[in-house]
Amino acid sequence: MTLNAENESNVVQNDPLSPANQWYPIECSSCGTQYTTPPTQWDCKFCQEKYNKKCKVWQNDSHPLSKMCCLCVKKTGFMSRHHCRNCGRVMCGPCVADIRLDLKRLGYPTPQKVCLTCHDTITSTV
Repeated sequence: MTLNAENESNVVQNDPLSPANQWYPIECSSCGTQYTTPPTQWDCKFCQEKYNKKCKVWQNDSHPLSKMCCLCVKKTGFMSRHHCRNCGRVMCGPCVADIRLDLKRLGYPTPQKVCLTCHDTITSTV
């Protein structure tokens, strides 16, 4: 099943030949629902409505490529992995740092941590 989220997305598209861009679909790891754009706060609407369960559809931690940062391609440990709240990709701590931006279009009421690429993309269009 493929759903479209009602929110506009600034999901970043990097160089398609980069190993950092060879990763994951926007898909719920619990029910398998695929999305073409991120749903509100990255929560699977299907799991929420059908099972009353919160499941994130961002890059799954068990995906083999989740063991590396999608920007600098360095290995990440489980405790040093972070998900960018804009693009959903796994990042290392330095590539996410303490950068926070307003992502109300994704349903977040407060500024959220984003990767350096999303920060640059979003702030250059403001």
